[in-house]
Amino acid sequence: MGYLRFLVPSTGTINGVKYVLSSSEQAQADDRYDIVTPGGQLLEIDEAEDASLWAAAGAVFSTTGIEAWEFTTPSLTTGFPDTSHTSIYSDTTKSTVIAGASVSLGEGAYSVNYNNDTAVTPYRLHLHVPTILSAIDTLASSVINCQCDCSIYAPTSQKYIKARAYLDLITYKATNATDEAGRAEVQTMLTTLTNFLEGTNELCGSC
Repeated sequence: MGYLRFLVPSTGTINGVKYVLSSSEQAQADDRYDIVTPGGQLLEIDEAEDASLWAAAGAVFSTTGIEAWEFTTPSLTTGFPDTSHTSIYSDTTKSTVIAGASVSLGEGAYSVNYNNDTAVTPYRLHLHVPTILSAIDTLASSVINCQCDCSIYAPTSQKYIKARAYLDLITYKATNATDEAGRAEVQTMLTTLTNFLEGTNELCGSC
């Protein structure tokens, strides 16, 4: 068993590091890390299948030392220049094999599932939403700074409250997602929030 640390340090880059507590965990030779991108593309990072291609793309598999990987679109293009492999698919149904250049590592909801994870629920989501967070930060600053005699400007404050509340809902759903249906729902909500912040959508519900 072990534990996967997954991170999106910047848009266009994903990385992971396997942490272990014992030599037996380190010695495992069947580690598999399934990643689904915000666009629904599936990456099966498998130590036992297409290992040489993954190594060319930026993976380091090991049974004695550090096991880690970092992928970008250029590195995936190098490792998977064509579709003669069984590791990257257009969707989770594995209907279509795609080349590395077709993978989009953009903003949104990533799902991660590590087959040897010691966690009770190894499936989890990771939100990479810098544009959304920046827009909400701008709204928060406006709520504080754009006041007259300490009276909050209502339209700005209402937009901030809606955006922040919706992001809280997204975060809760992401924390509790257990399958790809949950990831897809979160991704749809992120699109709705993005459109709201850009002024092309409204956030309305019912009481």
